[in-house]
Amino acid sequence: MFHCFAGSMEILKSALQMGFYVGFDGNITYNGLAPGEDTDLKDLVKYTPIDRIVIETDSPFLTPVPKRGSRNMPEYVIITAKFIAILKGLTFEEFEVKTTENAIKLFNL
Repeated sequence: MFHCFAGSMEILKSALQMGFYVGFDGNITYNGLAPGEDTDLKDLVKYTPIDRIVIETDSPFLTPVPKRGSRNMPEYVIITAKFIAILKGLTFEEFEVKTTENAIKLFNL
């Protein structure tokens, strides 16, 4: 799994070709590019197949908007999930089911 992915499209494509899952965090809700990055995280999420996405909190860091500026909490993962579901054109429920399936497969639960 690529934890807290914020790399280039080239790295993402390579990771997916090798069969990795990709973790996205609250920073997906931020506007603009991260320092040193050349690809918007939103474009990376849109490119990533739903069956390879896992959601992370990265608590206590990378708090999603609108909670940004405060300590990140595990329950804020729902904010991130709802945001990504919209980017992927899915309902929250569809997204929740699929990413739960992904976590079960990834961690052999």
